[in-house]
Amino acid sequence: MADYRVDALAAWAQRAGLHGVCVEHFLLSRALVAPLLAGGLSVTTGTINHAALLEPLLDLGLDAVTSDCPHELWAELGSRRDTSPLAA
Repeated sequence: MADYRVDALAAWAQRAGLHGVCVEHFLLSRALVAPLLAGGLSVTTGTINHAALLEPLLDLGLDAVTSDCPHELWAELGSRRDTSPLAA
């Protein structure tokens, strides 16, 4: 995927009847996520198992996070999880 054509990807996805995308965590940024969400797509991550990898992504508006150890990740986030949009 070319990160400079995210709006084109979102438009194509809508035309194709897709409802969401899963993006590896190291590729996620506000510049990538915002146009996908604005295009009506759900955005989730590839697998994250450590809070240090998740924390920079908490304010991006992701719909879900994939993890092999969700309970441990949730505990590791501690108080930060209470202010996360993912807490809902």
